[in-house]
Amino acid sequence: MNKNIKMRWVKALRSGLYEQGQSKLRREKRSCCLGVLCAVMGAKWNNRWGADYPLIRGKEVSDGGTVLLPSLLKMIGMKKTTQDRLVEMNDYGKSFVEIAQYIEKRL
Repeated sequence: MNKNIKMRWVKALRSGLYEQGQSKLRREKRSCCLGVLCAVMGAKWNNRWGADYPLIRGKEVSDGGTVLLPSLLKMIGMKKTTQDRLVEMNDYGKSFVEIAQYIEKRL
């Protein structure tokens, strides 16, 4: 994974500035760990149907606000299986601090 993005992402997850949410990248000011990643990458958010969709460099980078598209995963050097694991951790009870520790050790 891109080391600069990883470092900024881990720092953001530990910062306490983001309220953790589940099932969507960002909804009602709550973000999942991947939503925090999008924020770190400078995403602009477009709200549709009650959920926020990230735009990075003017392009939508999610499949409907739940996971990242393969093109963005490739750009940052993350495998789909890694993304799936992070979604599982986020949505089933792991804190941002625990997820940050996983990212530091495994990515």
